[in-house]
Amino acid sequence: MAEMKEILDYQHCGSSIENFEKMANAYVQKHKFPSFDEMDNEMIEILEKSVLHQKTLFLMYAEFGPTTYTSMKAIYENPTNGVNIKNIGKSLNEQGGFNTMQAAYYLMCNFTPIREYEYKRCWLSMVNFWWDGVGEWIGK
Repeated sequence: MAEMKEILDYQHCGSSIENFEKMANAYVQKHKFPSFDEMDNEMIEILEKSVLHQKTLFLMYAEFGPTTYTSMKAIYENPTNGVNIKNIGKSLNEQGGFNTMQAAYYLMCNFTPIREYEYKRCWLSMVNFWWDGVGEWIGK
């Protein structure tokens, strides 16, 4: 497995893990994680209007629930806590396997403030790094 520093440097996420941690924590403070109902309503609205993403979103929505929501929020609020991220991945895997992990990842990418963060790739690389080897997850 690659070192965390290599992942962050490769993706130009900042000069160091510490720098990314500062930037991510500042972002979290300024951008509130949506409530369960806000996310749920946005997904339903898109399902009703959009043919383009309907199939994928429908499959991901089927995995969305209070446990998945709480897991995503915990990752969002602690983006560089690797042990926490890994444990959340294990919990999601126990809950529903790869499909639940994939749904949480997809929903974090598309229905949380991460979708608008300039270092989105870095954030998601952290998740990939720590989830690598959890169940069927293969980090990139």
